[in-house]
Amino acid sequence: MQNIGRYELVEKLGQGGMGAVYRARDTLLERTVAVKVISATIDQNEELRERFFREARAAGQLSHKNIITIHDLGEHEGQPYLAMEYLQGQDLLARMAAPQRMSLRRRVEIATEICEGLEFAHAHGVIHRDIKPANIFITDSGGVKILDFGLARLVTSELTRSNMMMGTVNYMAPEQVRGERIDQRADIFSAAVVIYELLSGRRAFDSDSFAATLYKILQEVPAPLQQIDPAIPIEMVRIVDRALAKGRDERYQQMSEMLLDLAVFRQQLAGMDSPAGGRIAPTQLRTPSDRLFQVTPPIPLPPLATPPPTVAATPSGTPISATPASTPPAPTGVRAWLLPATALLALAIAGVAMWKSSRSDSNVVVPSPTTAAAPIPTVTEMMQTALGAFEKEDFATAERTADAVLTRDPGNDAARKLRDRAYHYEAAVSRAHAAATALRDLVHRLFRGSPEELVMTMVKSRQLSPQKLSELRKLVEEADGRIRK
Repeated sequence: MQNIGRYELVEKLGQGGMGAVYRARDTLLERTVAVKVISATIDQNEELRERFFREARAAGQLSHKNIITIHDLGEHEGQPYLAMEYLQGQDLLARMAAPQRMSLRRRVEIATEICEGLEFAHAHGVIHRDIKPANIFITDSGGVKILDFGLARLVTSELTRSNMMMGTVNYMAPEQVRGERIDQRADIFSAAVVIYELLSGRRAFDSDSFAATLYKILQEVPAPLQQIDPAIPIEMVRIVDRALAKGRDERYQQMSEMLLDLAVFRQQLAGMDSPAGGRIAPTQLRTPSDRLFQVTPPIPLPPLATPPPTVAATPSGTPISATPASTPPAPTGVRAWLLPATALLALAIAGVAMWKSSRSDSNVVVPSPTTAAAPIPTVTEMMQTALGAFEKEDFATAERTADAVLTRDPGNDAARKLRDRAYHYEAAVSRAHAAATALRDLVHRLFRGSPEELVMTMVKSRQLSPQKLSELRKLVEEADGRIRK
């Protein structure tokens, strides 16, 4: 078994233009690491060698959840190497090539984590220079890690002198193509190219030849995202388009600015119930938990002086108003919609009961005496199932499957992290459902009662603190004025 420094090389994981990556054992700390052995060509250029060590040391100072951790930097028989944390999963290039689609929320989450890692690096004076799907890793627990910090300038210098630049050039900023001095805005452009591909399934700048690809980066605008997929929200399109501006001064100047817009968009997305941000997901991707959020038209409600109906929740999470037995006869204005509303309510209850029954029936496995028992899935297969469910936002299945993995393998750290992430996301979706229901109820009440009555009712029921009373009154009155116009 070959040794590099104090590391025993166990198996070769991959080979790239700048060297090979191995799974190795740290004999001092007795842990598994990934060792990247830099190719011998660096020995022929002392300036390049010094630059590599200087930038690798700077990258080694970066400690962030979205950046791979560099444990060690050294030299073995004149050959530089890096020892890094060992990751299990697949890079974004392989993940995007997989047939299983990710939900919009999951793709936006990956985009956000890429930007968060880059923002941290930029704040510490480190520019990546080679952001591309192959340098972004998706771990088995669903986390995002940016790879190869500290190697990017070395890669650019070497590949420019070789014929291996294709595959990297597709993600370069225009100023990189022109050979100009670059700053963090080049990473912003490259990240936007990756996000464009993540959202659309195709490269922003691609051609059959090296020269044609360079020309597209310098002169052409990518096909509009909504033309490729009309389901992509316009807010996300605007974020990507701004980051893809040819001129540096027209882009986001700092990654923190782009992250702010992403955070605002994610807040909007959190209030929507379907993976496509309020749009119907493809049939083959629908799951029982992927329920479409429907905005119903306002229904006239009784005056606020009447005690509000009790709101109960069905197993599917849909609120149902239960009218107390002592409710007085409906006024004449309500009679017109009471009968159809009652009929719809009855149908909804029946539908929920049938759906629950079908789910209960489908979960019961009746063994057949003539059918052989299904093979028990391996831990790896179960983790793939859990991660696939997580990416389709079937958080209940992801949590349940990851929990089953932990039953068989209690020390599986990836399963523990994925289970915790699924639990928190499921809780967040439940809160979003509750918030949407409350908002819809407020809108209905606004159409029926006056703004002042609405505000005072909220104060009395402790839904609104006195400190926010005047501010909300103003907002409600403005809204009421617009509605009446």
